[in-house]
Amino acid sequence: LKKPTLVIQGLKDGVLPNVPGSTEQVGPKTGEAIYNNLKAAQHKVLVQIECASHVLQWEGCAEGFDPPPERCTPPNELKPYGQDAHEPWDGPHSTLKAALIEWIKDKKFNKEEDGSFIVDESGVARQVS
Repeated sequence: LKKPTLVIQGLKDGVLPNVPGSTEQVGPKTGEAIYNNLKAAQHKVLVQIECASHVLQWEGCAEGFDPPPERCTPPNELKPYGQDAHEPWDGPHSTLKAALIEWIKDKKFNKEEDGSFIVDESGVARQVS
């Protein structure tokens, strides 16, 4: 695959089977394996969302809670990826939506063409490589 590629994964993905003879869940390693094997891609980005599962497109964080859970609100100087500062994170589904929009329009995630990112439980994206 030579095209720019965005890989997004929930780190609580438990849908994929375990490694034979092991209790270790492979779900969280799948996105990283795909990303690492994209040797010919012009640009590639891996986004791993800490509190998301296999169905991250439907998962929220602060919706339906008043007040929202503390973990959904990033520290004052930070903001959830794809959202305004000083508001609770809407959840993995909002990160997925914002990431797809940025990728389709600009071929970037968090203004970067390449790299690996972790999105924490308050929706803040940090580049790890």
